Amino acid sequence: MTPYDFTKNNVKITVFDTPGLADGTGNDERYLRQILEKVKTVDLFLFCTDMTSKRFSDDDARTIAKLTKTFGTSLWDHALVVFTFANQFNLDASKKDHTDVHVVQQRISCFQKRMESFQEKIQNSLLSEGVSQEAASNLPFAPAGDLKEPRLPDRENWLTGLWIAAFKRIS
Repeated sequence: MTPYDFTKNNVKITVFDTPGLADGTGNDERYLRQILEKVKTVDLFLFCTDMTSKRFSDDDARTIAKLTKTFGTSLWDHALVVFTFANQFNLDASKKDHTDVHVVQQRISCFQKRMESFQEKIQNSLLSEGVSQEAASNLPFAPAGDLKEPRLPDRENWLTGLWIAAFKRIS
């Protein structure tokens, strides 16, 4: 687990890059203990999940359960769910003409439906772990992709959207 300290607008910030849970190494409990030892307060917690998956995974559900058990349900009051690799989301329409209005609308609809599906599954997972309806309903979601290509089917710049969602979450 690596802490990164920096100052932005005269505010000291520490970002902890934690090991990924459910990484196949069987070290989840050790990782969670390391996080508990080093992280004393959480202003913003990013829960990252791969948007290229066709469905919400059992690993994600188990990770939500482990995080909630370890840190308590209040962790989700400080969380932002980030859909990673959103720019790699495979759309059947992506091979077609990107200037056709119907194709563009189809891509946006498909992209948004995938995000909505993941949102629903994550919210249901949280509810099953005892997280309040209010916290699950207020949980923000943001897609993220490649820095070199900020455009996603439904937005011009995913990074701007991510920063706005993060800022709103901590203010």
